[in-house]
Amino acid sequence: MTIDANVRTPEQLFKGSIRYVVPAYQRRYVWNKTEQWEPLWEDVQRLADGYMTLTQEDANITSDKLRSHFLGAVVLQQEPTPTGSIEVRRVIDGQQRLTTLQILLDAVQEVFELKGLARPARQLSNLILNDEDDIEDDEDERYKVWPSANDQKEFRYAMHNDSTGTRPTKSLIIDAHDFFRCQVEKWLDGRDDPISFASGLRVVLARMLQVVVIDLDANAEPQIIFETLNARGTPLLQADLVRNYMILKAKAEGLDEDDFNRKWLVALSQPYWQEEVRFGRLVRARFEQFLYYWMMMKTAKDLRLDEVFREFQKLVEVHEGSVAEIAADIVRCAEVFRELNRPSPTGAFRRWSGYLHFRSALDINVDSPLMLWLFTKDVPTEQIDLALTAFESWYARRTFWGKRTEGLNRDLLGLVALLEDGGDVHSAGSRVVEWLKGQESERTVWISDGRFVEALTEYRSYGRLARGRVAHLLERVEIGLRTSQAELQTLPGNLQIEHIMPKRWERHWPLTGETHPNYPDARDYRNYVVDFLGNLTLVTGKLNASVSNGPWEAKRSALEKHSVLFLNKDVIHQGGPTWALADIHERTHRLAARAVEIWPGPDKF
Repeated sequence: MTIDANVRTPEQLFKGSIRYVVPAYQRRYVWNKTEQWEPLWEDVQRLADGYMTLTQEDANITSDKLRSHFLGAVVLQQEPTPTGSIEVRRVIDGQQRLTTLQILLDAVQEVFELKGLARPARQLSNLILNDEDDIEDDEDERYKVWPSANDQKEFRYAMHNDSTGTRPTKSLIIDAHDFFRCQVEKWLDGRDDPISFASGLRVVLARMLQVVVIDLDANAEPQIIFETLNARGTPLLQADLVRNYMILKAKAEGLDEDDFNRKWLVALSQPYWQEEVRFGRLVRARFEQFLYYWMMMKTAKDLRLDEVFREFQKLVEVHEGSVAEIAADIVRCAEVFRELNRPSPTGAFRRWSGYLHFRSALDINVDSPLMLWLFTKDVPTEQIDLALTAFESWYARRTFWGKRTEGLNRDLLGLVALLEDGGDVHSAGSRVVEWLKGQESERTVWISDGRFVEALTEYRSYGRLARGRVAHLLERVEIGLRTSQAELQTLPGNLQIEHIMPKRWERHWPLTGETHPNYPDARDYRNYVVDFLGNLTLVTGKLNASVSNGPWEAKRSALEKHSVLFLNKDVIHQGGPTWALADIHERTHRLAARAVEIWPGPDKF
């Protein structure tokens, strides 16, 4: 393998007919204004201002005697092309840099053209577009840099001076072009000699920027180079490596690279999959999150995120069919993953909206490999119902019991392995129930009714996650209280938790002497009990603000007048002239009894 490294200017990179093609597996264009565009333009502007100052002092000075600006490195690989065709190099690394450089050159060229600065505009155009006489059948061969499939539409629009039609939305490529064009216009406006300044800027862009170009010969293995260059662990590393590896495997199998990408991978590069989501303590692109859970489902191994690609390689190597089969499975499972994580389920997934709302409210992710298995293995509907009903009860009871979830990934992967080894999808739900009922360790045991009630009577709402769990429990109680004749069968979307006896109770809620052996001070005891389940209800945001710290009489009157929730009718019916700690304890036990009905114990399955 031959590797050759040289410093090149944009003029040396783009002179003559040549194409730098970004492979299909590369990520979308992601550079932005704050981190890349503004610093780049500030450097270019500084160079241009310095160049104009020096040339005005010495008309004979040349650009090679001035300080240049280093942009970074790119890695290219020679592509075999027929004699007489445009030379092609594949961009192994540095596509963001090359794409931005072309966008900058084109934005400057467009401003020059609009201002009638024909000569510098024509000189820059030679660094952006290939000669029309060298183009064969593909009109896109005119572009010297050609991005991956996901950015090609936006790139065409940005690079065409007279673009017509609908402007693509949410495009960083077009935004970058707009940014640079605006900056160039500001820099040129008001100049007494715009031709000289335009020529100076053209010289800076063509000859005073530098890139280290690492050229690989056609026999080099791009996968190894790509992995080495990306060993610094950027957020999309594992997903990038997986895409790259599939493309190379497809090519090795004789499949058309672009067709493979369009058919299987383009959908996974859409904005939805690139959105960053919280992933434990990390923030990662959603596709990276999906890929992690998909690999755990396929291997039944508790993986670290940085192990995903290596395990994927092993999976592909032992797979007896085409890599296209693996890509198809990824796409199919990705669509299931997307449906499972929608705010409002669609289509057939509406049937399981109750469980999906539960996992969202309790911020559950550890069930993802199990969910992917259940919904991608042709498991009968009634068996999925059984599995989810049992799992929800098991998880809810453990959550309110206060047990931490560390280690559940490994335990639930054991369940996935059991389902996979069992083979018969028609009994999958029953095997989930059997596994859950068989757990005996404190970390995984299915909590009995007695222990569940005991936990709920002492449960207090602290922190975001705890409040989310309590809110969900109260919503489920509200749904259970409603009859088929109730005017409203769906809950409003703006409900908030309200303390019936407020946390700041001192002004309107005088102490009545209640104490407890562990809390001999009545004030401490009240502050302890005020966060119990029995003192919590749901109200709208406006009603919450109007009654929050008010006295019981005013709060009861407002609930009676404005609330349509059965949960609050229950509070009004229970509460007498006062709302005391005894009322809180009584209601806590009634809510606990309701929770036992909502999430039945193992003896009910």
